[in-house]
Order: sequence, then structure tokens, then C-alpha cells
Amino acid sequence: EHTNALDYAIGLPTVDEIVFAGGAYKKTNNDYYLRTGNSYWTMTPAAFTDSKSKMYYVESDGSIDVTSSITTNIAVRPVISIDQDTLVKKGVGTVDEPYVLK
Repeated sequence: EHTNALDYAIGLPTVDEIVFAGGAYKKTNNDYYLRTGNSYWTMTPAAFTDSKSKMYYVESDGSIDVTSSITTNIAVRPVISIDQDTLVKKGVGTVDEPYVLK
């Protein structure tokens, strides 16, 4: 039976999600919620050249960049997928008042 449910509802953010939140390619932005002060991977591939896979990542300054090789040590920032009918019990989505879901 196919339910359209994900087998694993956890992953990495895409570049599209980062841009939608306020990130831009090689442009510092310290004022959006996906900037953490640390560099972290996205799940979006950038290129495959010279036998190297290159991936987009978010720099510590909030800008989007491309690695020279996926062998670069960068952190991960996982995201989860929740059902669209999930209700927020309380919270506003900030660090001080995170969402609590029903």
C-alpha cells in the first residue's frame, strides 16, 4: 500500500529552502533563521568535475557557497518533514519559544 509517506522524514535542507529563508550565493546575511554561525551542508549537488562531487553548503556568515570537494569537513543541520495537518500546540518557532506540536 502506497501512502505517500516518507520512510525517513529527516534530511538536510535544500538550497531552495535556504534561499527562500534569506540566504544568497556568496552574500553575507546575518539576519535569517537558517544562519547558525557555523558552516553546514545542504542536500543540493552543485557539480561533478575532475572526478570530484561538489555540494552547496551554507557558510558561517549565512552565505551559500560550493565546496571544492565533498571531502571537506562541514557540519550538518538536519531538517524533519512533518504532516501538513500537524497542529502547533504552543510556541512561536524561536529559540526561546520553540514550536511544540500536537
